[in-house]
This record gives sequence, C-alpha cells and structure tokens, in this order.
Amino acid sequence: MLIKKSLYIKTILLLISVFLLQFSFIFAKTHAWNITATRVTDIFEGYEENPQIISDGSGGSIVVWEDYRNGSWRDIYAQKLDSFGNALWGENGTKVSALALDQRYPELVSDDAGGAIIVWENIVSLNVDNDIYAQRVDSTGNPLWTTNGIRIATESLQQMNPSIIPDNSGGAFITWQDERTGNNLYDIYAQRLDENGNALWDDNGSIVCDATEMQVIPQIASDGANGAFITWVDTRPGGSNRDIYAQLINSSGDPQWTLNGIGICTQGSDQTFVRIISDNAGNATILWEDSRTTGDIYAQRVNTTGIVQWAANGAPIVQTSAGKSYAELTNDGNGGAIIAWAQGNPNQRDIYAQHINSSGDLQWDSNGIEICTEEEDQRNTQITHDGVGGAIIVWQDNRRGWQEEDIYAQRIEPDGTTLWGGNGTAIDPLVNGNQLNPQLSFAEVGAVIVTWQDSRTGNTEVYSQYILDIENPNSNSPGPAIYEPNSTETIPWILIDNFAGGFYRVLKNGSEYLSWTPWTSGSNLNIPINTSILGVWNYTIYYNDTLGFWGIPNTVLISIVDTQNPSSNSPGPAIYEPDSTASIPWILTDNFAGGYFRVLKNGSDYISWTSWTNGLNLNITIDTSILGDWNYTVYYYDSSGNWGTPNTVLISITEEDLTGSPPSINGYNPFLLISGIISISFILIRRKTHMKVKK
Repeated sequence: MLIKKSLYIKTILLLISVFLLQFSFIFAKTHAWNITATRVTDIFEGYEENPQIISDGSGGSIVVWEDYRNGSWRDIYAQKLDSFGNALWGENGTKVSALALDQRYPELVSDDAGGAIIVWENIVSLNVDNDIYAQRVDSTGNPLWTTNGIRIATESLQQMNPSIIPDNSGGAFITWQDERTGNNLYDIYAQRLDENGNALWDDNGSIVCDATEMQVIPQIASDGANGAFITWVDTRPGGSNRDIYAQLINSSGDPQWTLNGIGICTQGSDQTFVRIISDNAGNATILWEDSRTTGDIYAQRVNTTGIVQWAANGAPIVQTSAGKSYAELTNDGNGGAIIAWAQGNPNQRDIYAQHINSSGDLQWDSNGIEICTEEEDQRNTQITHDGVGGAIIVWQDNRRGWQEEDIYAQRIEPDGTTLWGGNGTAIDPLVNGNQLNPQLSFAEVGAVIVTWQDSRTGNTEVYSQYILDIENPNSNSPGPAIYEPNSTETIPWILIDNFAGGFYRVLKNGSEYLSWTPWTSGSNLNIPINTSILGVWNYTIYYNDTLGFWGIPNTVLISIVDTQNPSSNSPGPAIYEPDSTASIPWILTDNFAGGYFRVLKNGSDYISWTSWTNGLNLNITIDTSILGDWNYTVYYYDSSGNWGTPNTVLISITEEDLTGSPPSINGYNPFLLISGIISISFILIRRKTHMKVKK
C-alpha cells in the first residue's frame, strides 16, 4: 500500500483559506468567475446531484443535474453560465422535467444554437418500468418540446443507461439498453431525433443488437459522416465472461456491419466499463477494463468498414498487478488518445495516464505516468483534450481526509509533462464538506469548465468553475544571508507565472511584514530587509496568480549580525602641570551601537567597565596630582561583543617647564658667572706653571 504525505498540503490549504476570506475581492477585478466557484442555483432546499456539462460554443457552459427541490423524487433541471460565470437561466435554473417518481442519469449535447438536447432515464413504475425521455432547451432556457420531455420509446419494462451525441443537424442520436423482450435480458436500441423532437427512425427505436444473452451500457460516438459508432458490453458467450462489441449505424439507423455487431474484444475473460471516442474522420477508439490478467486496461481502434486497426482483442494500455478503475479517454488530435485512470487498492488509489498513438503504440512509460500519488484515495477521473494535443484531467481527491474530498485538476502535454503542480491543483480547496463527481467540458486552448456536486452548506448543490491554464506560479529560492546592522539589503525574490502576475505578501517570523501587493511575472521584487534589529529572521513569501492559483511559499533565513569591530581615535601624548585640569578626548565609534570600555593607568584599573555611546567624546579625566609619566590605555567592545584595538596615550605630569634659558640671580646671569670663574682659574694655573719653568 502506498503511504503518502499530506502535512504540507494541509498547511497550505489553511493558509490560503485565510487569504481568500479577506482578499477575494481582489481577484474579481481580474477574473470574472468567483474564485471559490460558482453555484449554478440559489436553491438551498433539497439536494442537487449528478451534474453533467457541455460547452455552449461561446465560452460558457450548460449544466444539467438531478434535483430534489420538489420532494423526495428527483427532477431534471438545467442552467446556462456565460463566459463570465453568470447564470443566464434564472437564479434557480430551468425545469427540464418534473414527472412523478424519479428522473435520473441525465446526459446532454449541444443543439448547435446555444441550447441543449437532454436525455434521461425516467422511472414509470418502481423496479418494473423505466423509460428514456428527451427535451430540447433553447439558448434562453425555454423547453421547446413537450412539457416534461418526449418519450423516446413506449415499450414496457426497462429502458436504461441512455447515451447521446449531436447529429450535426440540430438533432441527436440516442442509444440505450432495452428489456422489452423480457427475461431480464437487455438489447441495444437507438433513435435519432430532429431539431423538433421528431423520431426519424422506428417509433420505438432501431435495433442495434438483439443477440442472445444480454447487451448493456451502450456508448456512442460520431462517425464524422452523419452516422454513429455504438459500442457495448456483451454477455453472448454465456457464463460470467463479458465481451466488447460494436456496430456502425448510418444516418437512417441502418446497421452497417455484421448483424449484432463485431467483436472488439472476445478474449476469454471479463471485459467491462467500455468507453468510446471518435476522431471525426471515420475512426473510433474504444477503451475498456480487462481482467484477462490482473485487471488491466485495453483499447482498440476501428474504422467505418469495421476493421480493427490495432492488435487482435486490443492493445494494452497498462498491465500491472494493481487494480484499475474509472478509465476515461480523449482525442490527442492526431488519431491517438490520452487515457486516464485510477489505480491501486480501494481507498488508496492514485491517478495515472497514458498516451497511445494512431498506430496503437504507447508514447509514455509502459505502466503509464503518475498524475497524482498523494495520500488517501483519488478516483472518479474525467478527461478532455486541451486543444493542442494534450489533455486536462480532473478527479475526486481525498487527500485532506474523510468528509473533506476536493476536486483536483492536472494538465498534461503530449510528451507527458505535467503543468499544474506535482500532484495537481485543487479547484476549490477552501471549503468544508465533500466535492464529488466532477465533470468537465473543453472551453478554449488550455481551459475547461468543471462542474461537481458540493456539500459545503450541509446540503448537496451543484457548483462550476472555469479553469484557465491553472499552472501554479513559482518562485526562485534565494539563499540564506548574513548582513551587518543598518545596512541596506533586499531579498531578490522573482515570481513566475505562465499567464500573468498576481498578489503576494511577506511574513517575518510569522507576523505580517508586507501586506498583499501586486506582482508582475519575472520582475525582481527586491523585498527590503529590516536590518535595524540584530537576530535571525525568517522571511516567507506567500503568493498566487490572478486566477487564484497558489505557488509554494518560499522562506529565506536572514541573519543580522554585527561583525565589525569598533574603533577609537588616537589622541597624542601630552604634558600637564600638577593639579591642572585635563582629559583625554577618546571617541569610540561603531557601525551599530555603543558598548563598554575601561581605562588602565600604567596597567592598573583606572576606570572600571562603563557604557559608551557611539561617536560621543569620552573626555577621560586625567589624574594630575602626582608627578611622573603615565600610560593611559582604553579597552573597549561593542554591544555585539566585537573588540576594538586598545589605544594608549602617554601623559606626563611635570612641576615646571624646563625649556629656554634659566633666570638670572640678583641681576647676574649664572652662566656668565660660572664662565668667568672657570676662565680666571685657567689663567692662574697657567701663570703658576710658567713661573716654575723659569726657576
């Protein structure tokens, strides 16, 4: 069993919910749809379930659903949303059918005039008689055919599981499984309706297949030439094994291939859950779940002549031991298909996808590529093309836990590159309750409209959302940095989005630092850093784009650290007289703040540790009471513990000034007096010596 982690996702969902409650008005200016999804009706009584959706051909959509507003039985209602998400058919939708008992399982197609043709299953008598009904609703929401719809077949017993496609002439082809022959055995029938609701084939439908045993769950696709491919699950071999069969019918309802259809897969095992698409060029691709080994997925391509194009009994899409379910497919635009499915044990499934080309060759990894491998269960996959060879996939996702299921989406390119996050992007993750049973329709290149049933209010309602290329924005990841206090610094965050800019805010150690601010894709935000306070700070940016899709928050660790040593000026030596008033003009400076200093005098403590202020003159008082030479030395450090270089000043305290000529005594210059005495002594000595020589 896969074990997957969700702490990160849950944390992000909590954060973004706070934002959107406060700032949802911002996005209304840039994206016309409500950022938290549009409810298709304002009715709060009862329940609305099982929505289906198509494009209206003008950038909007038409949604149909089962509705309990009139009591305990389901009725059919519809709503049209324009390209801005505005409801066009009244705030509560338009009534399609409100017959007695249940109307259920609606399907719809475009009428090529801005409206829709809707088909559904109606319970005439519980567990006895079901019929197929249809109704056309015009572009303004008015039903055009008989009130509550026209009955497609009036036969007894059960007609079930209708499937519908447009006939490209304002009408529709409809197929269903039919029990009219009794014995709990079903056959496949079809009917064509024109734009006015008239049946163009046999009154109760044309036979597509009435082989022995049972044929069920028909699916239909256009042949591109006013006919239709129909495929179904068939038990004609008997026993518990089911096969896949198909038939082509022309515009008149006549089968074109072998009576009762051709075998698409008659492998001696069970094949079920069949799906079909057309390339509108005379070929159809059929997909099914296959138990020939361990429960795999197979596909086959067939042309209008009934010749299969790939390997007999189908080409394998995926063959692994894990169970597969909810397989769906869409065209790749080149005759191939992109397939999505859920895989894994029940309640622990993931979403995978595969691309097969027109020749039946797999284009991606043989076991498919991972679309979502989050924890808990992902299921109910739906898929449509993106208009440029890729696909958009939606699914029901339980990663937030029980009773908190969300709808997620992923866009995938033809080469298998995913565009909307590693495990997809939540369409509307901000609400409690379950969002279930997603359906989607193509809107424009890279865009879809998604609808689902939603229990955020306690009841079950239908919501829709326009998803225009929901690739999440992303941020670069500036590294941690250390800066000096009071320096000018910035964080060079650059946010990137494939569509436009958005809004961001910055938290500093969990508190708001910058409030929500617009950003432009690719521009350097250069977020200024507060360097006035020492410490370690976590700067975290939260951001989304103008469509409301979120990037992964990025955190940068910023340390404001004082690493510069303080310094001192260097006063010169000085001589002072005893008992004079003098001071040393030391000035200590630092890049951030002050600190502490002390002064030693000839190595002994003179001033104990005292605080100093950056740039102020200390004016250290000198002791002039004692004669002598004194070394005054200042030791100091700043508030960050950085030490400056000690500075020493030589101070001499002397009694008098010894420079210049000495003063005279009683008017005589002592130098002249001494010089005279020396001169007289020298003369006398020489005279005495001279007299001795004469003798």
